[in-house]
Amino acid sequence: MIYNGEDNFEKQYKIEIKNKPVSEVTAMETEIKRMETEESKASAAKKISTTPSPTMGNFLGRRSACVTQAEANSAIAAYIVQEMEPVSKVESAGLKNLVSVLTKGNSIPIYCPTRKGMNKMISDTYDEMMASVKKVLHEAPYVSTTADIWSKRNRSYMGLTAHTIQ
Repeated sequence: MIYNGEDNFEKQYKIEIKNKPVSEVTAMETEIKRMETEESKASAAKKISTTPSPTMGNFLGRRSACVTQAEANSAIAAYIVQEMEPVSKVESAGLKNLVSVLTKGNSIPIYCPTRKGMNKMISDTYDEMMASVKKVLHEAPYVSTTADIWSKRNRSYMGLTAHTIQ
């Protein structure tokens, strides 16, 4: 059977097998399955070879720009703070591998900061945020506060919420 490339392949196939003995039909079906398997393998190999490797720029939604060390440090610091991970996480092989894979397309390699460097970045960011909050509270004509105190597993906590009217 010769497939002419039209969309009505099933119709051609049914007409072709109508007058064939069962053994020939089985052989034809086996050949079709073999051809489909070869095509899918070739297609999968082509997808794998043409798929660009992910970069931090692609991850962040930028196609061509490379990630700078400062941007990577900021993202790692945000991850550690938001996920409440220990700062020692920057020394883990898993995070180092993730950063190297995501920044593979960069012309300049990106590295995880040291534990000491990460502590300094988080401390500096905290100081900047505290200064910003203090400024807003100082400039606000009215401030309303709410406090909540609780304990869990022999540790005490206090939460404070402030609302301003501009």
